[in-house]
Amino acid sequence: MTLMDGELPVVVVGAGIIGLSIARELSERGGWCVVLEARPAWGEGASSRNSEVLHGGFLYAAGSLKQRCCLVGRQELSNRLELWDVPVNRCGKLVVAVEPDEVERLDELLAESARIGVPAQRVEVERARELEPALTGELVAAGWFPESAVFDTHTYMQRLLDSAQENGSHLLVDSPVQRLCFTNGSLFAELDGEQVEASALINTSGMDADRLLAASGVDIGAAGLEQEAWAGRWYRLRQSQAEGMNRLVYRTSRPGSPGLGVHTTPDAIADGVRLGPDAVRVPNLTSDFEQRHRFADDEQTRRKFLERLLPLYPHLTTADLTPDQVGLRNRAFDEQGRADHRFIDGESVGLPRTLHLLGIESPGVTGSPEIARRAVDWLERLP
Repeated sequence: MTLMDGELPVVVVGAGIIGLSIARELSERGGWCVVLEARPAWGEGASSRNSEVLHGGFLYAAGSLKQRCCLVGRQELSNRLELWDVPVNRCGKLVVAVEPDEVERLDELLAESARIGVPAQRVEVERARELEPALTGELVAAGWFPESAVFDTHTYMQRLLDSAQENGSHLLVDSPVQRLCFTNGSLFAELDGEQVEASALINTSGMDADRLLAASGVDIGAAGLEQEAWAGRWYRLRQSQAEGMNRLVYRTSRPGSPGLGVHTTPDAIADGVRLGPDAVRVPNLTSDFEQRHRFADDEQTRRKFLERLLPLYPHLTTADLTPDQVGLRNRAFDEQGRADHRFIDGESVGLPRTLHLLGIESPGVTGSPEIARRAVDWLERLP
């Protein structure tokens, strides 16, 4: 497909960081698109409800699409952050072991970092405490990953949108796509009461990407295209308790965990610290946006939330936590049952000239430049 051919736009469903990255990539190659966003503004979903971390890629399965996109994307993203003057906190990351049986996993992460070329080193516990003075708990080992950072995703998404619009692409908000349909061979995105004709369509609607497939007539259960929903809660730490907490700090994750575990995250542009996210399976996800992101907070929730962090920061109490936000993680699984990013060519499910991105969970933000490149490569291969 020649991107400048014809008058019909490429339609991108969803104006999160992935949709905006695709719009920008497409416009840089001489094409144009219309981005349809269900919400009143761009970036209100998972793209603004995450850790905002520039990941290294060592936490993900070797050779997975998650890791491959992360490794390529992080270089391009890091360059853009500097070029576009996006606020960045280059705080580095500590991964620590509290129990002796966690040391093996830490060593695996350090070995994987060496394999993929991400700077990292084992450090003495005392050195870890120098880097993070508030880390007063009983540690047995630590790893230091100096290139990890936190950045302002809102400013970055605005830069993506500005670039795409300067090159002729358009954003329409309050435009939820109900389903995809074909009339006399033409492809349409059906909205409430109207249709938008498209030369091709890329579905980047995150948690709703599989639902759009289902609404368009695909048996997502039989096709193995259902996503799992996991909610992650974030708390903000009381400022008086955040002294000496300057780094990203992760406790060595448990194998098979749906997330990276509750960790500390310093702000990119403010002098504060967030804790999170936890990971709670949501078996029957509502379609109501506000209900999806309702923060269920009580004393028991706070205690459980702190379980993994208290061995690192024994001074923390439940009274130090203030509810911050809830983000949703959409997990998809490949044919071997492994959680990974998935690029589904609609031709395989009876929806030609469409591409559906499933399971774009962490590290999707870091991998977004490479995810966008692959999506636009798919467009260019269309006849």
